[in-house]
Amino acid sequence: MDNPTFDQLADQVTDGLKADPELRLDIRAEVLAHLEDAAAHAAADGAPPAESAAAAVKAFGTPLDIAAALLDANARRMVWRARARLLISALLIPLAVLVAVGLVYGRFARAQNVSSALAGAVAGLDVAQTTVLQPFPELPWMESSYTKYLRQRRAHPEQVDKRAYWEKHRSDPENAIYFADYACQLPYEAEGYVHEMRLGASLEPDNALYHYLLAGYYLKKAMLAQSEQVKKKGESLKDVLYDARLMELGIAEYLKGTRKPYYSDHALDAQRKRIAHLPKPVLTEDYLFYTTINAEVDFSQLAAQRTLARKIGGCMRLLAAKGHTDEARLLAQSWKPYAKHLTAGSESLIHLLVAIACANIVANDSTLLYDAVGHDTLAADTRRTLAAFNGPKEKRKNAMPPADQAYLKRYGSTLVNITLPVYDALPTAAEMAPARRLEHLWLETVGLNWLLMTLAGMMILALALAAFWYAAANGVKAVPFLLVPSWRAWVRVIGWSVLLPVGIYACLTRLPVIGVREYNLQFIGPLAILELFALLWLITYLTTRHTTRMVNDRCRELDVPVPDAKAERRIAIQAGAIGYIGFAVVIGLAIMAIYMNAVLWLCLPLSVVLTGILYRRKTLALRQYALYYGTLHRSLAPIYAVAIMLLACTAQPYLIHRERQYLRADTILTPHPDRGEVFTPIEARIVEQWKQEMRTALDEGTR
Repeated sequence: MDNPTFDQLADQVTDGLKADPELRLDIRAEVLAHLEDAAAHAAADGAPPAESAAAAVKAFGTPLDIAAALLDANARRMVWRARARLLISALLIPLAVLVAVGLVYGRFARAQNVSSALAGAVAGLDVAQTTVLQPFPELPWMESSYTKYLRQRRAHPEQVDKRAYWEKHRSDPENAIYFADYACQLPYEAEGYVHEMRLGASLEPDNALYHYLLAGYYLKKAMLAQSEQVKKKGESLKDVLYDARLMELGIAEYLKGTRKPYYSDHALDAQRKRIAHLPKPVLTEDYLFYTTINAEVDFSQLAAQRTLARKIGGCMRLLAAKGHTDEARLLAQSWKPYAKHLTAGSESLIHLLVAIACANIVANDSTLLYDAVGHDTLAADTRRTLAAFNGPKEKRKNAMPPADQAYLKRYGSTLVNITLPVYDALPTAAEMAPARRLEHLWLETVGLNWLLMTLAGMMILALALAAFWYAAANGVKAVPFLLVPSWRAWVRVIGWSVLLPVGIYACLTRLPVIGVREYNLQFIGPLAILELFALLWLITYLTTRHTTRMVNDRCRELDVPVPDAKAERRIAIQAGAIGYIGFAVVIGLAIMAIYMNAVLWLCLPLSVVLTGILYRRKTLALRQYALYYGTLHRSLAPIYAVAIMLLACTAQPYLIHRERQYLRADTILTPHPDRGEVFTPIEARIVEQWKQEMRTALDEGTR
């Protein structure tokens, strides 16, 4: 029963607990219940209501004594509850914001900076020149290999003198790699070019590289092949001889090279040496950076090889024109060992394609020479061998069978689907699994980052809305407070709102029929996105819903005015629409202002003020429930903070761990510097397959 005397007494005896509003309301409710029970017993004995109330108050004791006793009994409880509120307000909530923003921004900055490096590489910029493309400073504990590399380059900006580097490492067992890297980029005009090539040949007596480079050097000065010239309309091109002696020297070096055991330009060996000194790759951005670095491998010697192949054909024609048929035929017959050298020395697809082009140039010129001098058998043999040699490349021109395309679309990854039709390789579903699951993991990482930022935004918004309700509560002389629920209540809310949906999602996406991880993201993309969106929505909805129910039940226990279910739904829709839509508009304008138009920044203050005015009017109209809604929004913030910290400490490390595992396990697309891989593993596999087929064709042609 309502009794002003009881209310006044309860307020007096709990006045010492006002530092903890929740505890005070809890004790106040107990005091009122005790007084009402005492009055009811007195009334049962036949006393009038006024006398029964007076008897209950008298039996209760003096207010000062009771207040002192209550304060003494709850002093320790108030201390730890005050510390808990301080921990939540001063540590947990700010830490959750910092963690969410730090994790999301840290990964975003890594991805954006490496993407800038990739864009710069596509535009032809050196990686060291892309410093201007790095607009996002990275967090120290989340630095990418790209940022570490730039810091190293800034510390040592000077260009490396490759000749001096070889001299410094001359005692190194692999010093020939350093010299070859230097020699392949040495221009013909360099002083002492011939001496340097002779030095290289002495370092590697069995390597044909330096003889081919010398052949190109001599023939560049000796003659101009007709295939090097630009044909004008109505003009017939002819080979031009400048210096017969230099041509003889060039041919001699070329033939000497064809008799060497092997050919290697050591371009990828040198690149392996360089990347061995770079920071170790960890996440996807780091491996993409390595792809950018490896894309800068200088293959300048490949252009020299094509030029040499054209000049060899010109030398054949010039020798035949002078009547030196035997010498011309000897030069023509050298195309097979030359092709074998270039094929065996190829370690990348670009190497192999240049080897095929050079072999075709020399072989076609040889065929024309055989036809001209009447060696039909040799001409036919050359055409047959060349056709078999070109077989691997020609076979890949055919479209992939529809069944194979469907197989890739179902079990491959997006990048596998792009690259494998070029290579015409069909790995097993198990081989493609790491790359496929990695793409699903990227999607989940994006979803987690979105969820972290959403929860952080909702936490900040809840605190802002609590401030509006706090102002409205002043009109009814009430102070919204922060609930300190029991650990069981915390576990119940977080368990139902976060752990259960995440567990269901993890199990659901791994089921054999409706699971999505075993299929290509392009094949199963809509379902994967739908399941992930459902998970994110459930976490945000259930977190808010269960916290609201917990606060509602607690406020009813504390006799705080609470609207009925129908009124609460109406208020939630109206006030929520103003608060959350206004918040979304502000965030949307901020994002558009960053990426689109700076003028939109002027709209931000206006949208903030307008949203504040609308929400202020709504809170004043509902001030009788200000204590409840203020308490609700203040209590929502720590729940969001706990959800953020839980996801950041569990889901984020798990996703990073799995990403590292998938990257290490991928044998299709991810190059692994520690294994000596410069380009993708699938490229290395295809190169070896092509080389085997091409060497077999040359060996059979020789027999």
